Amino acid sequence: MKKSNVSMLRKIIIVLAVSCVAMIGATPLFADIFGYQTPGSSDDWSMWAQIGGSVFTIPEDGTATQMSAYIGSYSDNLKIKTAIYKHSDSTLVAESLEENINATGTHIWQDFTISASLTADTEYVLVLMSDGNIPLTYNGGDTDQGHKQGRSYSDGFPGTASFNHNNNKYSIYCTYTPGGGGVPEVPAGAMPFMGALCGFVYVTIRGSRRK
Repeated sequence: MKKSNVSMLRKIIIVLAVSCVAMIGATPLFADIFGYQTPGSSDDWSMWAQIGGSVFTIPEDGTATQMSAYIGSYSDNLKIKTAIYKHSDSTLVAESLEENINATGTHIWQDFTISASLTADTEYVLVLMSDGNIPLTYNGGDTDQGHKQGRSYSDGFPGTASFNHNNNKYSIYCTYTPGGGGVPEVPAGAMPFMGALCGFVYVTIRGSRRK
């Protein structure tokens, strides 16, 4: 196969790969989620003086990359961040980067960058805190699923929390990259494009070998 043809083939493969990513969306192919992804029908307005969230179980080993919370956005220039606590001993695992929120007059999903190694079949408390009136939404959950602790934003997340409990399932979740091995699941929307790319490469290479 001529060098010029090889160069052209590489360019075409890159274009196809970029197109696949663009059409699939920004969510990584190999990411997964644990937590509660449903917008709550009620607002908890106490997050300006509380750490608040709910306990969830991660089903596999993984590395947390992002947290998301469904909040009300009604005031400008408020600071907000999230954290992960280990449920068994209430110790802090990691906290996110801080985000500044401006009013949109509605509820929004707000994302937070975080990094943490998580262990399969372990309960973690996903929490949020802010320096102003930012409501975190919730629906009814299991007994004692909701976790809260009085805490001013300026004091930050404590190394070990002293949680009180309620039955709220807060709208907060964690995106992670599975780290337990195995074959990751590919979204259905990606299959036609990945199939086309693999088919193109196979046919091109097969044809080049006949020359």
